[in-house]
Amino acid sequence: VAICSNRTFVASGQVASRVRRDPETGRPTATVMVWDARNMTRNTEAPPPRGAGWTSRGVLGRVHMHAIHALDFDASTRYLVTFGGDHNLASAIGVYDWRKGTLWFKLPAGCSMVNCVRHNIFSVNDHFFVQAGNRNLRYWRYSLARVEPEQSFSNAAMLKHTGGQPCGVNCITFLDADTTVAAMDNGSIFLFGVLGQETTVLEAVPGKRVGKAHAGAVMCVVWDPKMGLVSAGLDGYVRIWDFEWREGRFVRSPIKTKQVSVQPFAARGFQRSSAVQNMDLLNGKLICGTTVNMIIEIEIAAMEQTEHDVKHRSIRVVHQGHCGESRRDKQGVLLPNLEAKAVTTFPAPNERLIATVGDDCTLRLWHTGQRRLHKLVGGKEAIAPMGMQGACVDVSQDGSMIAVGHPRGVLTVWDSQTLKCVLQNSYRKEPISVVRFDPSSRYLAVASQEQSIDVYDIANGCRRIGYDQARHTASITHMDWSADGQYLRSTDNAATLLYWYGPVLKPFTDHTGFFRDTRWATESVVLGWDRKHIFGPGYSINDCNSVDVSPNKVALVAGYDTGDLRLYSYPAISNQMTCSIFYGHCCHVMGIKFTRDDRYLISIGGQDLCVFQWRHIQTRDNHALKQANKLGGIAMRADDT
Repeated sequence: VAICSNRTFVASGQVASRVRRDPETGRPTATVMVWDARNMTRNTEAPPPRGAGWTSRGVLGRVHMHAIHALDFDASTRYLVTFGGDHNLASAIGVYDWRKGTLWFKLPAGCSMVNCVRHNIFSVNDHFFVQAGNRNLRYWRYSLARVEPEQSFSNAAMLKHTGGQPCGVNCITFLDADTTVAAMDNGSIFLFGVLGQETTVLEAVPGKRVGKAHAGAVMCVVWDPKMGLVSAGLDGYVRIWDFEWREGRFVRSPIKTKQVSVQPFAARGFQRSSAVQNMDLLNGKLICGTTVNMIIEIEIAAMEQTEHDVKHRSIRVVHQGHCGESRRDKQGVLLPNLEAKAVTTFPAPNERLIATVGDDCTLRLWHTGQRRLHKLVGGKEAIAPMGMQGACVDVSQDGSMIAVGHPRGVLTVWDSQTLKCVLQNSYRKEPISVVRFDPSSRYLAVASQEQSIDVYDIANGCRRIGYDQARHTASITHMDWSADGQYLRSTDNAATLLYWYGPVLKPFTDHTGFFRDTRWATESVVLGWDRKHIFGPGYSINDCNSVDVSPNKVALVAGYDTGDLRLYSYPAISNQMTCSIFYGHCCHVMGIKFTRDDRYLISIGGQDLCVFQWRHIQTRDNHALKQANKLGGIAMRADDT
């Protein structure tokens, strides 16, 4: 993401998508879009004549076939520079006149990964931008880049200041028209400028012989003439340095005046890996994005000299979610090592609550009305450290218990009021894939990747009363209880749909038409006569991860590996039916669920670690379709209204 100097326009870039392809080669291309920050609309400028400019709804970045690494506006807000992967997996530079939507020129980046690109807003006469990346700091000048690209750049010399070892540059900022501040991988902060005939390191913060600025890599730096230089490192600290710089040297040496740690605010188990990796400064406040999916705000005036064990009052958590350490591939694309796994909703009177679990070993309760973490009695945020990763989750029909399945075959049951573990069971060794309470909240069905289903009597100390390990031939993916608790249905990765007699788990063999009008307590299975249209051409059962039907039986939503949600009219039984497609998740949609009051749809991504809340808007067309379905004999249930 990049924002222009007057904070009016924002540019965003993403990885290549098969949805947008190059019209000539047909290859997937990366996407860059420019937004008006005042109203969050695209293409605010008048479109040019047909055949030029905004040819595809304002989408830029088509010269990049892999991903966008970095981008930045120039000082005049006319040009937008993008760095991204080319078709041969080499980094390329694209310079756009974004108001016209045209590519001005394209350059080779000269390195495999670019972390940052910045324009020097202090430089008025000599228009240039700086790229910071893997082992290099390169200056590009506009005056030569288009006509003589090989002569338009110069590299900064730094090897003799890094012990002869190549060192990556994570972020840059500028003190004046001649000085560049660079955040280094080795924990140093270097000040680059022209010395003789080359650009080299002039000084370091806190000093060349004093030591390094951070114990770990310096991830970002921000300069403000009034506040000083702000730096953040992988050691978890945010520090402010006060110094005076004039004509390429320190008039007053750097002093660390303030320091706070962000680690105490992270979830248990991720505190040591919590650090700020992006930040911006405005009106005396820092807005920071951390490595553990937290957005925090730091009031600089209230900062003090504190250590990791102090939860300082100057830091306010704006938002947080499931977290997981990430790594970058050779092209700079973030690859999270952990995922968010499952979501479920609460019944009345707590229908505004949802529960999520993930690989970060936490169980979290969210409030859909406030769109933030729920507060337990006493004001504590509803986060329960489970001590192991969560794979699936379900809430009992009375809302008192939360069941969580874990990858090591462990089942845990939690009190929803206190988020304390009340039961733990480990009958299986393979990962638990599905947990489902029956409508009475007494029985709990548990499916594992051992192709087995167990039913436990929660009221009698989690005693197992039914099990089967022979019918399914692949990992079980979804389960539903009937509304009266007499039957159970399950699907697996081999596209098998099986039916069972309630808690005893006796197979139901002759079910031809028997379950057509059965009312189910949940609607999570991906197979069935009423949802056969969700698998379009080229899709298999393994491409659809989750399904749910709205409580009023009007809409069906399916989530796919491609990251999109598809909204169908229920039942989805005709190949002629159309659907609405909604984008947002950047990878697999792991779970979707309508809230019990039918106001929202909740979706949870996998590697994007995001929980999305969609508003479910009822229309007259929905009501007319439901009445038509009833008259046609599709929804013949006595209790449907």
